[in-house]
Amino acid sequence: MLPFPLYRSIWLKRVIKAEGNGDYMARVLFVRNDGVFAIGHIDGAGQYVETQSGANFTTNWTHVVPVGSNILFARTDKLFAVGHIDGAGRYVETQKGNDFTPIGPTL
Repeated sequence: MLPFPLYRSIWLKRVIKAEGNGDYMARVLFVRNDGVFAIGHIDGAGQYVETQSGANFTTNWTHVVPVGSNILFARTDKLFAVGHIDGAGRYVETQKGNDFTPIGPTL
């Protein structure tokens, strides 16, 4: 488990809420540009509970967007990934590629 204070200020722009797939507990995903990540939730006592962490996420995501119960990760070089957080609070990747072409000039 990575120490939570390591994340604080650098993570704010990459924090998203994602519903666990088939589970109604709100999960929080933290993703840092260097591939460090953490997933957790706030329990009934108001404490952060980490369910997964590591340093093996793809680096330099420019967009991390919740889409229903899924999460879209995209970079300006057309690399992308789609996944979700499962009922145990772990990230599950369902698709990835290097040919993501969004509509519009903003990505």
